[in-house]
Amino acid sequence: MKYYFRASIIPLLYVFFQSSISIAIYNIGFKPLGLTLLVFNILLFIFTISVFSFKNGESAYKILLLNDAERRIIVETGKDRPINYTEEYSPKKGVILGLIPLVPLFVFLLVHAIILISGGDYIGLGAVAVFFYKNPYAFFEYLGYGITAKNCFLTLLSIPVIFIPIYVSYNFGARSARLAQERIEEDRKALHGEK
Repeated sequence: MKYYFRASIIPLLYVFFQSSISIAIYNIGFKPLGLTLLVFNILLFIFTISVFSFKNGESAYKILLLNDAERRIIVETGKDRPINYTEEYSPKKGVILGLIPLVPLFVFLLVHAIILISGGDYIGLGAVAVFFYKNPYAFFEYLGYGITAKNCFLTLLSIPVIFIPIYVSYNFGARSARLAQERIEEDRKALHGEK
């Protein structure tokens, strides 16, 4: 669990950081400039978490290669050796890493939905969700949507904005490391022949 927390804390901090930038952009009175800056802000956010996740995927695949070497030694010698299961690459880890930064959003909106369904009109946690996951919601706010009990659910647009770049970049990073390893192996075979 510590690995997932460590790997997800940076994207979660970027979510909050980009949301505060969106709040500052919202205060710009000239709408075309504000909308342009919001687009730039969201693209910068996607780029930043994609680069971070790509590097996570690369290092996770390298750990998988190291673990495979350890497994071969265990099979050959029969001796127990340490294997780093928590950090090795797995596609399901990309899913988990993409969902962890969204956990606060799910919690806020779940409580908000329960209050809304039970007939309450308190939008406190919905407003907190809007505050922390403002990046996609800011476009609607800029176009005149106020924070209402139902509009708070527009923050669910953060799911594809956060999850897809993290998941895809994590897997592309692993793929990049795998292709680099395959090239090294091909060069080795070309130089030294089959072994």
